[in-house]
Amino acid sequence: MGKFTAIICTTLLLLTTLAFHAMACDIMNGEFEGDTSPYIVYDSQNSRFLMVYEKCVTSGTDIYGKLIKYDGTALGNEFLIAGDADPENPYSQFGASAAYDSVNKRFLVVWSDDRNDPGATYDVYGQIVNADGTLKGSNFAIADDLSDQFYPKAAFRSAGSTFLVIWSDTRDDAANYEIYGQLVNANGTINSSNVNITNNVNDQDYPDIKYDPATDKFFAVWSDKRNGTYDIIGQLLNGNASPSGGIISISTASGDQWIPSIALDNSNQRFFVTWYDFRNPCADPLAWCANADIYGQILNADGALNGSNFSIASNEEYPLYNPFAAFNSAEQSYLVAWYGFYYQLTDEGLPISAGDIHAQRVTTDGALDGGSFNISNSVYISNYSPVAAYNPVCENIMVAYWNDAGIASITATPIGACADAPPSSPELVSPANGAAGVNANITLTWNPSTDPDGDTVTYSVSYCTDPDFSGCDPVVVASLSQQNISYAGLGNYMEILGAGMFIAIVLNRRKKLIFITLSVIITGFLLLSCGGGGGGGGSNTGSTGSLSHSISSLSSGATYYWKVTADDGKGGTADSEIRSFSTR
Repeated sequence: MGKFTAIICTTLLLLTTLAFHAMACDIMNGEFEGDTSPYIVYDSQNSRFLMVYEKCVTSGTDIYGKLIKYDGTALGNEFLIAGDADPENPYSQFGASAAYDSVNKRFLVVWSDDRNDPGATYDVYGQIVNADGTLKGSNFAIADDLSDQFYPKAAFRSAGSTFLVIWSDTRDDAANYEIYGQLVNANGTINSSNVNITNNVNDQDYPDIKYDPATDKFFAVWSDKRNGTYDIIGQLLNGNASPSGGIISISTASGDQWIPSIALDNSNQRFFVTWYDFRNPCADPLAWCANADIYGQILNADGALNGSNFSIASNEEYPLYNPFAAFNSAEQSYLVAWYGFYYQLTDEGLPISAGDIHAQRVTTDGALDGGSFNISNSVYISNYSPVAAYNPVCENIMVAYWNDAGIASITATPIGACADAPPSSPELVSPANGAAGVNANITLTWNPSTDPDGDTVTYSVSYCTDPDFSGCDPVVVASLSQQNISYAGLGNYMEILGAGMFIAIVLNRRKKLIFITLSVIITGFLLLSCGGGGGGGGSNTGSTGSLSHSISSLSSGATYYWKVTADDGKGGTADSEIRSFSTR
């Protein structure tokens, strides 16, 4: 009966996955309208997250993105990454994930896409996304063989400024998946051709991957059926995607082990892999039993197992699915989040399916840190598919998941208080976006940020004829605390006045004393009103509390792009929107 129950649970999961992903999103056919299946990744330059997700658009699913602040709220509007938001569009995109390019400060988003063979086969596509959410270039094919390519994941190699994308692929055997990979350059061009990561008999499926900069190697993990039931297998990969050593048997217990998630402990040079597991038989073979448990394993940087598989969560009343792991370097612990599927009774006594998101902290040695806890606690609502990413500024972990309450929606919530919240984004005032006929001598104005911790915020202005600000270094213009503003290159006005008075007194010339004092006062007022400071520009604070920076001698007949960045000096930064103007 235990095996039979496991088969039922596995079949239900497969059917659910197909309903959510493999078919076109069809609201009239009972599929979820709204936003589902999030994936989040942290932007270390701007102290925020990129969240990518699926959106149901009547006849198909599109891939959208949204910038997320440290508290889980949106920064700006969502933006389309793949698809055309057309209700008549027959194409579908699903299974999006992303990786952050820490060198060029942007993202690679990858997903499965049936645009080349609608409703029949899926390919892997990608898109470079700038830090502000704008797209760099257009969608590009990563794998478009005449077969299915599913569930892509990506990792960025800082040593070579390349991404490695891996996915499940049926090109060699339509009945069985294998793991393939592809190197992608930082600009979105394809590096060489698709490579086979593993091609053993039976299925290799649901891969995940992380990059370890200390060893300059990738670590890929997946579910593998070479031994008759699904095991968790891993493989270290060199920077060129070639194997480094042999395969690593992470879990070969009885029953199935499915859908691994991997996290890197960059403090102790270890990896942590978690998955859901059917090894434990039901205690009562005649009773309902859902024996899908959450398990984990610590591995050293060389792939050697550190200790044994250990249980993270178990519940005979309902199955536990799809764990996701992230490492908190400040706490020196992993956070594992998963969802539990169960039934509730309505007021009328009718059973209704529901599900909540649960989590457990795990130490770097594989011990459970405290008990498990609920992230969501819903009534008559199912919450699905948690994902997580670490925020080193706040020293906490952001968890995102989706629910099926009417129109499906996504929740992003930080686990733990923010140790140091970044400042808010500066609000640009003038010139207006798209302003034309602007004078070559211009003053850029913005409203200051607020910092939740009261930190002094430094502002830098970037302006350039290139929309990506390539080759244009930002100009640090001002520091603003609750009581004081200092101008870069000038110092505080009172410091200028005090220095002038000191010089005058040292000279001890009565006639010069009055002259120098008046000169310093006049010069100080001129600097404040005109925004002096040299270098073709200066900074000022307006009468309404706004800040400004003056620029001179811009090129005529050119389009300029500009933004302001706020920095709290503790790693927390926030960019304004990007605006443009054209000179006369």
